[in-house]
Amino acid sequence: LAAIYFVKKGGLAVMAGGEVKADGKFSGGKEEHHLSSGEYIGAALLSAKTRPLWENTLLADGRADGKSAKTELLCISVKDLKEILGNNLAKMLETALVNKGLRMCPVMS
Repeated sequence: LAAIYFVKKGGLAVMAGGEVKADGKFSGGKEEHHLSSGEYIGAALLSAKTRPLWENTLLADGRADGKSAKTELLCISVKDLKEILGNNLAKMLETALVNKGLRMCPVMS
């Protein structure tokens, strides 16, 4: 990953294990996490001194169960994000995530 990928629509399953077969279908593995609209992946790049090793497979919603679903991603390179928002992106994204959680919490809103 050389960018941050934001889920605009649909979702992504983060799969551990398994494999992509020659026909393009995914087999085996276990869903470790699910990303929904508004969530992102790739933030580890922001604070890492070296590029982290990625060992998972991302599946757009619908791929694992044969249904057709449309997932849309917004891809922004880390370089472009730093040009726009400055060098402390990890802290900025963490703050944004906390603020989003607080806005969604019925006790706080």
